Amino acid sequence: MATIRKRGNKFQVQVRRAGFQSATKSFERLTEAKAWARQCEILFDQGEAGNQKPARIRLADVLGRYLREVTPAKKSSAGETRRINHLLKDKISATFLSDLSAKRLADFRDRRIKDGVRTAAYDLQIIRHALNIGCSEWGIYFKANPVEQIRLPRPPKPRERRVTSDEYESLLFHAKSSRSRFMYPLIILAVETGMRLGELLKLKWNDFDEEACLLTLKDTKNGESRVAWPCFTLR
Repeated sequence: MATIRKRGNKFQVQVRRAGFQSATKSFERLTEAKAWARQCEILFDQGEAGNQKPARIRLADVLGRYLREVTPAKKSSAGETRRINHLLKDKISATFLSDLSAKRLADFRDRRIKDGVRTAAYDLQIIRHALNIGCSEWGIYFKANPVEQIRLPRPPKPRERRVTSDEYESLLFHAKSSRSRFMYPLIILAVETGMRLGELLKLKWNDFDEEACLLTLKDTKNGESRVAWPCFTLR
């Protein structure tokens, strides 16, 4: 709603919208004031006004909805659930979206990076995606996602070193004395096939063709099935 008042020789316009910061500007002519008020209301309706950030929504509200509606559909839902629950306990989550500036997120990044570069990067990626979903699907408008305005921590370069033969033999030796009788064959299977930990733990006997010595992996990281040929008998 727009309000126009006469202040001295000028007309002051104030446009308000519930849940958003108000916009104010002064004009010398009443016709210009009315035209600006109409244009500003249109921008509010379209979510394109320069000060359109919601003032009554906290980051915790967005992350909570993201946790309920988006996270469960992901293969990494368990890990992401733990990460978001940790984020919800952090003081950054209590910030109103109208105050969620690049400076605040940069301070959060510098504080969180003490727990690890990857940790800080993952947290910021979750916040960025949650805000993008909020903007595109939940009616929360941003002129720009503040996470896009800061530098994300760069993860360390991946290791290129491989396990030596002596180290591998030592690993197998200690695996035999493990309390889990599956540790020894799992290590060999991982080395022979290159399977991920999640793929190994989801294996069932029905996935193994003993005659062809063939493993069918039905629930891989990329969502597609693939096969593996272990060079030893699983039974």
